[in-house]
Amino acid sequence: MIRILIADDHAIAREGVFFLCNSVDDFSIEGEVSNGREAIAFINKQIPDIAIMDISMPEINGIEVAANVSQRGIHTKAIILTVHKNAETACKAIKAGAGGCIEG
Repeated sequence: MIRILIADDHAIAREGVFFLCNSVDDFSIEGEVSNGREAIAFINKQIPDIAIMDISMPEINGIEVAANVSQRGIHTKAIILTVHKNAETACKAIKAGAGGCIEG
């Protein structure tokens, strides 16, 4: 079972990601948060396998969350969601420690 955190400040985006992930038998949605500070707190406590995060969240953005998690050696892999369609954004996310960046 792959344990997942969904972090996005838009409820409708969280619901969409939840719907998609929840349809996969091997995925378990462990929680949903609406900002980067909540994401870090959740990851520190629950250590999900994957954190699917918006790049632009209040308080702490998704790239900063990925960097924080990576620097502390937590094994949660960050997947960054973004509407920014450029290689620079994806490179920043990967360099920060994200496992991937999904542009759409």
